[in-house]
Amino acid sequence: MGPAPHLEKGFDSEEVGFNLVYNLQYVEYLQQTLIEISLSAVLEKLTYKSYIVTGVGIVEAVLFHLVRDLPKNKLPGLEREKFKGKRV
Repeated sequence: MGPAPHLEKGFDSEEVGFNLVYNLQYVEYLQQTLIEISLSAVLEKLTYKSYIVTGVGIVEAVLFHLVRDLPKNKLPGLEREKFKGKRV
């Protein structure tokens, strides 16, 4: 089984940027949900779970941009064209 089709072509920085902005807005929405709505214990835990998973995605996107923008001599063997996701 090869890599997922969306991972095979690599990542577009603009797409990652849009996803980052969307995720930041979603975290803000989750935070407001936790503040304003009285949720059952299960729904509250699921909301926290979404908050954490989305937050990790934000960190991943920021790290992606940082690593991708490093000069090639800082990361030998890593070229922009070859920085593609792989399914494990």
